[in-house]
Parts: sequence; C-alpha cells; structure tokens
Amino acid sequence: MPDSTTRTAGKVAGDAVVEAARSGDGAAFAEVVGRHRRELHVHCYRMLGSFEEAEDLVQEAFLRAWRRRESFEGGPGFRAWLYRIATNACLDTLRSSRSGYGPYPGRLLEGFIDAHERADAAAAALARDDIRITMPPHRWCFDGLDAIRPLLERGLSDPGDWRLVPTRANRQPTAASYLRAPGDTEFRAFKFDVLRIAGGQIAEITTFDATLFPAFGLPPVLAGGPTAGGAIPRAAPDGPRSDR
Repeated sequence: MPDSTTRTAGKVAGDAVVEAARSGDGAAFAEVVGRHRRELHVHCYRMLGSFEEAEDLVQEAFLRAWRRRESFEGGPGFRAWLYRIATNACLDTLRSSRSGYGPYPGRLLEGFIDAHERADAAAAALARDDIRITMPPHRWCFDGLDAIRPLLERGLSDPGDWRLVPTRANRQPTAASYLRAPGDTEFRAFKFDVLRIAGGQIAEITTFDATLFPAFGLPPVLAGGPTAGGAIPRAAPDGPRSDR
C-alpha cells in the first residue's frame, strides 16, 4: 500500500498535469481527460440510450472542455467540471433531436439516477433554473437552482451511499432511493423522488418518504445492492396514484 508521501507526490503530479492542461498543453489535456473517458461514456450512454451517440458526445464534451479550459478554476474539481460539460452536451443533443415527449423523460431519469448514485451535485445541470423541490407532508419548499445547490451537496453525499430504482408515479418518471448509511451494510428504503419534466428539463421534484415502497412492490432492503451482485427489483409499472 502506498505511504502518505507517495500519495502526496502523486496528487501534486496530478495537479501539475491538470494545471498544464488548463494552460493549453495539448498532451497534458489529453492525459487528464482520458482518465475519465470510460465513466463519461457510461454517463452519456445512460442519458442518450445509444452507444454511438454517447461516444460522439464524449468527444463533443472534450472539445467543449478544451475551448473552455480557462474557465476551470483549478483545484480538485476537474472531474465534476468535466461531468457538467458532458451533461450539458447531452441535454443540447436531446433538445435538438427530440420529436415529441417520447422516451426523453426516461433519459432524464437515467441521468438523475446516475448523478444521484455518484453523489454528484452536477445533477443540477438537468434542472430548470426555476426548479421547485417539495417534501409533503412537510411544508419545506426550495425554489430555484441557487436554493437547491446546497441541498444537493449535503443531501447526496452526507447521509451515505445511494442506489436508485427507476419507476413511475402519477405517470411521471420517479426514482425510488435506497440509502446505506455510514456503518450499515444494507441499502434501506429511504425516499421517492417524483420528477415533473417541462421544456426538456426537470421542473419539479416531489419527494415522499419510504412508506410508499410496499405499494410499488419494492422491498424495504435492497438485497446485496446492485453493485454487489444483487438484482435490482422491478417496481410496479405506475404504482398507486399519490396525492400531491
């Protein structure tokens, strides 16, 4: 196992490569974006549903990142910055090619799930500027991106690890969230996020607690978790109608 000196040296070297890329060194830029190519391809595939389109959008994201490299402010956030660019590139493609309501909400849901499971606040790129989040029966209400960004940063990473199951409620794309809290070994039913889509982006998220899971045919515990070999359960097609 590398000691702390080795890890520190590696971090310094990595920071130097990022800074060189930011300064216009083409070789350094190719090296640093190449580290994220595979995971960006998976992210774009989940949003677009096409392997070929995902590959094209990864290239487009790299081109945009190169053109805007000076906008990166430095520090450890290069990966998150690159993800935001890739997400916006996918959204632009989906908006321009959309020929109706069709599968687009499902693609947005996949993008939401992907960002949520990675605890990536870049999920905000999927939302409208005037997004609203409510949590009935509580009276909590968050309006606009500026209000939800701190909520995303705390809510996605602080509680623990997430696994999400796609479903539908009230004929709207919905994510059933399981949480593995620090010190726990199981992913336990936690919440439902019902998404309202408008103008090709998430306009509203209504969050319900875990009491709805049995009505959707979902277990209270996600056995093994998807990444540990457990099967992801299939929720009931549209579940019960929940009063908003």
